[in-house]
Amino acid sequence: MAAQWVTVNSEWLADVRKRWDGYNESRKILAEMKPLGEQELRKMDSTLKKTTAVMKKIKMLNKEHAAALSADLDKINLSKFVEEMAVAVADTKFKISDLPSVVSLCVGITARYPRFSEQLILQLRKCLPTKKSDTITNPAKLRVDLRLIAELTLHGVFGKEGLQCIGAVLVYLNGTEKTDHPSHPIVSSLFAALGWELAAFIPHQKEEKTINMERADLPTLELMTEERRKTMAEMVVVYWKSIGTKVNALCQQINEKKRAVRRQEKTKGDATSEIKKNLEELREEWKKWREVEREMATLVGDVSMAKEEEESGEESDEEAVVGLSRALEDGSLSLWPDQDARSFYENTLALRKIVPAALFKDDASTSQKDDSGMASCIEDVNVEMEEGEDEEEMEKAEKSQDYDSDISDTLYVEAEGDLEEVELKKKAREMERIDEEMKREIVYAENSTEKKEFMDIFLSELYSMTNRDNIDTAALEYVNNSLNTPINSRRLKHFLVKCARPDVLPFYARFLATLDQVMHDFVSEVCARMVERLRDQLSHYSSYSSGERISTTIMIGELIKFGVIPRAEGLVCLRQLVFDFRLPAVEMLCTFVENCGFYLFRNPDSHSKMKTLMDVMQKKKKRIKDVRLQNLVDNAYFSVLPPEEQSTCARPSTPPILRFIRRLVTSITEESIVAHLKCIRKLDWTDSLISEYTISLLSSPWIVSIDCLPHLASLVGGLNELPKHDWIAVAVVDNVLETIRLSLEKPRVLNQEALSCIVYLGELYNFCVCNSQVVFKTLYQVISFPEADPYSSWRDLSRIRLVISLVATVGEFFRTSRKSTSSMMCFLAYFYRFYWIKREDWLAYAPFTQLGVQEPFPKDVESSVRELHKEMLKGRREPRSIQDAEDAVRVVEKNFKAKVEAVLRAASHYDEGEEPSMEKGLEALREEEEEEDDDRAIYTDGAEEVLLEEDTLFGKDESEMDARVVDRRLSDEEDDEFSSQLDKMMNDAIKSSQQVAVPTGGSVNATSSALNLSSGRVDRPGGGGRPQILLRGKNNRTTLKEVDVKEERLERVWKENIQRKELERAHLKKLTLAHSARQYREEEEAGDGGAPPPPPSSHSIPFTPRRL
Repeated sequence: MAAQWVTVNSEWLADVRKRWDGYNESRKILAEMKPLGEQELRKMDSTLKKTTAVMKKIKMLNKEHAAALSADLDKINLSKFVEEMAVAVADTKFKISDLPSVVSLCVGITARYPRFSEQLILQLRKCLPTKKSDTITNPAKLRVDLRLIAELTLHGVFGKEGLQCIGAVLVYLNGTEKTDHPSHPIVSSLFAALGWELAAFIPHQKEEKTINMERADLPTLELMTEERRKTMAEMVVVYWKSIGTKVNALCQQINEKKRAVRRQEKTKGDATSEIKKNLEELREEWKKWREVEREMATLVGDVSMAKEEEESGEESDEEAVVGLSRALEDGSLSLWPDQDARSFYENTLALRKIVPAALFKDDASTSQKDDSGMASCIEDVNVEMEEGEDEEEMEKAEKSQDYDSDISDTLYVEAEGDLEEVELKKKAREMERIDEEMKREIVYAENSTEKKEFMDIFLSELYSMTNRDNIDTAALEYVNNSLNTPINSRRLKHFLVKCARPDVLPFYARFLATLDQVMHDFVSEVCARMVERLRDQLSHYSSYSSGERISTTIMIGELIKFGVIPRAEGLVCLRQLVFDFRLPAVEMLCTFVENCGFYLFRNPDSHSKMKTLMDVMQKKKKRIKDVRLQNLVDNAYFSVLPPEEQSTCARPSTPPILRFIRRLVTSITEESIVAHLKCIRKLDWTDSLISEYTISLLSSPWIVSIDCLPHLASLVGGLNELPKHDWIAVAVVDNVLETIRLSLEKPRVLNQEALSCIVYLGELYNFCVCNSQVVFKTLYQVISFPEADPYSSWRDLSRIRLVISLVATVGEFFRTSRKSTSSMMCFLAYFYRFYWIKREDWLAYAPFTQLGVQEPFPKDVESSVRELHKEMLKGRREPRSIQDAEDAVRVVEKNFKAKVEAVLRAASHYDEGEEPSMEKGLEALREEEEEEDDDRAIYTDGAEEVLLEEDTLFGKDESEMDARVVDRRLSDEEDDEFSSQLDKMMNDAIKSSQQVAVPTGGSVNATSSALNLSSGRVDRPGGGGRPQILLRGKNNRTTLKEVDVKEERLERVWKENIQRKELERAHLKKLTLAHSARQYREEEEAGDGGAPPPPPSSHSIPFTPRRL
């Protein structure tokens, strides 16, 4: 027979061998020691005093007494007390730890008095339960007795009768404990200690400290044959399997309870508290018996057969909540989609630090927000419904799905007579309250007309506030000014509750969140009325319009995101919408989920319940027949839980080189401009794929943040400086201009791209990529391009924002010279006319609010135009009406008209063959030279620029002039020091310059031909050139001489001079930009207390990407 190898633990093996040595020693003692004879017994002490003392010690047997009794066995004659000693040992209650001493004592008594073993086994049998009618009264005593019988049997005191006693007890336990197993500690403790000796059990061992050996090498006793051990093992395995059956039955009950809980959660939103309690009790019992079964499986050396409970949605939710909390703490996940939304909802105005404490002392204790009990409040949300109500609601919802007819509307408004009567009484009370408020309003109007007018103005401005700063200012104004009165509070409550404009509701919620710091009672009442209005809309939906229902839902969602309405209350409202699930409820539900479902789903305390409600909503969608409502539900669901599966058609992978190029463009910073420029310069521009992709990225400024646009323009400017890559800048500018033109053709589609492109174009001009002609053509195109929809163009104010953005970007370079200032002033005249035309159209077509006040012109546009005027036309009068703007345009056109007429007359004379006079030629040449020296750029189509006087187009603003005088008087000491140092430097430069003697002008000698040319009497038959007058000096005399200069050569020289001056001006502009960038960095480092800037690298590109 092949050897059987087993894996055992080294410590367990050492323990078995140690016990084996103890068994052999005891058996050796029993075999070698002979029973005491008559003569030996007579020599021992048999006095009553000694024997009584020994018997008392045996009845109080423990570890100490057993050691003393072992020494007394050789001195005292106990032959007449053998039966009494057996009864005393069988009846004594001792601990498991006392067994080694007791076994040694029993071995010694048996060796001297062989009848002791027979009497002891008889007494122990009387204590063991063997019949079905027997009961275990003392399990602890039975556990010690079985262990004592097993030990005495292994030590040789008992024979096979000891094994029979143990087997009888196991048969009794298997027969009586089939469903309940209270005696499992008895079996587990016995076989955990003596499993190998009694049943050949090798327990499952841990992987560490294990050895492999043959099974035959393990020590065994002759008494414990294979059959006896196998029989014993079978009885223990039966007991273990019965425990496993019980554990699996409990697991099955737990799974059924969990399925019932999930069923109720899906149909009702949550399970009853009773079924949850039963589930927890079953789970605790199952865990206890599972540990018992695993312990038994370990000691018998088999695998546990206990089944695990089914995966619960609750457990997965708990794991998701833990992961969600951890992600929110470390910042890898956020409650908000972006930083702007986070700032809007979390960073409210600290009104308590601004407003005097006397205005909110009554609300100081209630205005503090405490989220510590939010989780418990959400757990306490009552989502329980009766089965009858649930079925009735489901049938009602199923009957109301025929949305393509008007019959469904009649089904929604059916109500019982008592409900109608209650609602009539409620409406009557509401009418009485409204009448009382109207009377108070009349009294208030009579007593304080001025305050009422202030409140009317405040509400009219509040109606159209869609700006964060303005709404914070409104909250501060309402608290600080005299508007915070009881009647005004009621008016404001009515205004906020009845508002039906979805675009302003987030700002109203911020308004209430700001006021909640100092007016908690007022805000709580508004929130309560909003929730009550939502429930009333569900009950009597036909009394409200769809817009009112949607606005109420949005407002509640916004208040939840601001923390004004608790999340628990929001879940209750959402539950009501899910259970109703009729046509109006579906629309409100989808709006609620799209508005704040993402926020509730990502909050750890409301995550699980929100997920449950989302699953219920998705399952109820199957009963909807209308495709439009199905799409609404899907959009709302996927706005919170986007689909995880990917589309079947996989997107083609982008080549690594293209990903690298995109990374270069999108991750550009001020410090990495030079490095990225070097990388882009080294690309293979001969490859059409790379070149087109790179140009498209450089022409798409919306892929980077607005702060990175100067860096991107600096990169393009660096490429423009390279001789082989200057064509890239031309392509980029063309693409940007094309995007701007497309946005004008398709408004409201490319507004964001157009705004990025317009700012990008300004930055390209700042970095010398394009000239002012491109900038002004774009500006005029924006205000003159035809509107796509003339009837609704009064609402589109994006063009005004585009102009303001471009002028604000390039305005620094149009305030330096007289020529550039005049060019910008001419454009601003046309821009103001465009702006006031928009304002007039707004006044003509803007709708009226519910208070009867026309919607005002947007404050942000008005303030932006005002800031633009202060920057570009400081000290000049701003047009206050369309008439002022028209007058300014008329002045521009008048000056241009005179100049154009003069140019046209000169052109007509030239066409007729007349030659211009010498004075006119010199004057034209002088004007051209002055324009070049003054850094003037031509931005009209071939026409010369007309310089306007500053006071001609926009008159001086006296208040601005006075302010400038005051500012001049209040100049800083640093400015005075700078002026004095500049004057000193200029004086030193003048003194150190060389004095060059200028010769005095003498008489001018003119040749006859020159005189004839000046008088117009020269006739030149050859028409190859144009005669010119040359003023030259010869022999210290000035001579006027005729020179024949070719037109081609003159034009070429003129163009070369212009090109040379343009290059010099561009070089000077770069130096100015580099100087400004260096100063900016030095100021930043000085302000931060950092080290001075490092010297520039010798390998850096000379182009410095920084603008003024």
